[in-house]
Amino acid sequence: MTLRIFVVGFSILVLSLPVKAQLSLDHAEQLMQYDDSLQTLAHGVFSAEKPEERFVACEHFIKSLVRALQVENSFYYPFESFESISIKYPADSTFRIFTWQLEVKPGEYRYYGAIQLNQPSLKLFPLIDRSFNYSAEAQEISKPSEWYGGVYYNLLSFSNGTHKYYLLFGYDMYTQMDRRKFIDVLTFDDEHQPVFGAPIFSRADGSTLNRFVMTFPQEASVKLNLEKEKGLIVFDHLIEDPRGGLAKVPDGSFDAFRLRQGKLEWVEKVFNGVSNQPIQSDTLDQTRLSNIKKQ
Repeated sequence: MTLRIFVVGFSILVLSLPVKAQLSLDHAEQLMQYDDSLQTLAHGVFSAEKPEERFVACEHFIKSLVRALQVENSFYYPFESFESISIKYPADSTFRIFTWQLEVKPGEYRYYGAIQLNQPSLKLFPLIDRSFNYSAEAQEISKPSEWYGGVYYNLLSFSNGTHKYYLLFGYDMYTQMDRRKFIDVLTFDDEHQPVFGAPIFSRADGSTLNRFVMTFPQEASVKLNLEKEKGLIVFDHLIEDPRGGLAKVPDGSFDAFRLRQGKLEWVEKVFNGVSNQPIQSDTLDQTRLSNIKKQ
């Protein structure tokens, strides 16, 4: 069976979602009013000077957002004014996911989020950041109440014929010194409950990962995203940091994941920072790209 992997942004979704048919004028006006107040609260979450003021703004933002999403067919309202709140949709439009961060004190962050299903009445799964309880490798499979928190900047999905996997590309202000980029995996169980983490990342030694995590110094610039032209998820090759610890530093070359037989297969040194040329052409074996928009 042909596998497909794709990423989509709202600019594509707006062409496919029957917004006018699903969202009445009265409901749209209600949501616009909520939108105005949510903009103000979101600004306070990120810009208030004191931590307690940011926390209060965040608390009010959450309550206001839930009230807004309780409006019938709110899924079809895009909340385009949310400059600091990430909203990502999969290509099948079955849900959308909100994520954002709160600086609780200098250099320390907590993450907030929610999954809204595409239904006329509200079906919402709050995401509770419990990443501080995770092991150093962050390989736990978890529920929304035990979420590995981060802000999502991209969303891809693929199916192996029996299971649908959603790949969530995230950023985490991990510590005062280090940062993380990661790919989490979202699936839905037989009771349609979200589950984070799945053993789909295959390493050369035959082991698997439930979640792919890169830890690096805050001053480093590290790539982790889909390369549309190559049909690969490309990321910096990291080597040991002289400082020690979990953080590693990029060496100017790149590794990748390619989709093969329902797994994301790790490919080392696909190209380097000098030549910028792939070392092989069979990038996504038995895979067809579809509906791709680079984020």
